[in-house]
Amino acid sequence: MSTIDALTRLSPQLHAALCYQAPVEKDVLLSADADAFLLRALYEYHREQYPQAGKVYAATRTWSLMYWQPVFLSVLCVHGLKMAPMLGNLVQHAQNGSIYGYFFSCDEVGVGHQDELIQTAAARLKTLYEGYYQTLSSIAKVPRRNAYRLIADSVLSALSRLTAILPITNQQVLAWSESWLTALGLSSQSQLMLIDINAKQQILGLDRIACCMHYLRDPDDLCRTCSKQCKAIRMERIKSHYIRELS
Repeated sequence: MSTIDALTRLSPQLHAALCYQAPVEKDVLLSADADAFLLRALYEYHREQYPQAGKVYAATRTWSLMYWQPVFLSVLCVHGLKMAPMLGNLVQHAQNGSIYGYFFSCDEVGVGHQDELIQTAAARLKTLYEGYYQTLSSIAKVPRRNAYRLIADSVLSALSRLTAILPITNQQVLAWSESWLTALGLSSQSQLMLIDINAKQQILGLDRIACCMHYLRDPDDLCRTCSKQCKAIRMERIKSHYIRELS
């Protein structure tokens, strides 16, 4: 099975919107070079769609849309396929005010031991998102500290989802989370926490310090993991969501 075949099978299991999608004529694509015209259009879309949220929300939302697929693909390739993806060949589909659907223009990957793969994948991911950040910064103001903390959140979110599709333990994921954040130079910028579901089961939840600015759309609609809530409330909301998903 080729890398692309394996990704096509596994990626939607990690996230329903993470689907391999070959480009067709007139598709709008975000490449590693990050087309400023495309990003400006996406930024303006969110400014117009949510005028009450303002420029900060629009910029942060645009940033979050740019990096989430490369992050999830990097984590999935390393731990699910034992490979490090060549992100310089990645293009992402921009559609309906969002970015979802990815395509690799070639099937070239780096192969090695897991520790080496984390280092390689993290270096490639860092190169990609630093380029993304520079381009977006020419269009809209996104504070670097929060922007990079959101990257850390996304890496840990992707790692926490692996337990649903791979035969791994929470403790393995916790160890990997440290390795990834260290490799990215983002140590202490986010972390995972264990949450008791019952006497015999625990799940991983995101213990974040960054803010995605979603609250600017509606101050009464905070994310489950929003750092504006106390830890106990966040843990209870994560637990409740998990239980509802199972029912």
